Amino acid sequence: MIHVLVEHFLSEQGVAYFDKWVTEVRERASKYAGFVSTQRANSLNSPERTIILLEWESGEALATWRSSQDHEEILKLLHPFQVNGSIVQFLEW
Repeated sequence: MIHVLVEHFLSEQGVAYFDKWVTEVRERASKYAGFVSTQRANSLNSPERTIILLEWESGEALATWRSSQDHEEILKLLHPFQVNGSIVQFLEW
């Protein structure tokens, strides 16, 4: 199982939009073989942080998603709100 933990650094408007965006990610990613789940992760220390957790069955499934038009489009939706990029971690267990 591959887990992708992504923290996006967003404007105040982006923070307000983030939950809707996570729903859109889930809807688009669920069309791809190997998709398991997507959810918003909440930081107990900093609740304003915008973190998404995605689960994939394999690295190959994740690679297909990351190279897709849907992935490119979903990132473009969040781009206007980004103020400092993002941090991506790939974890396997």
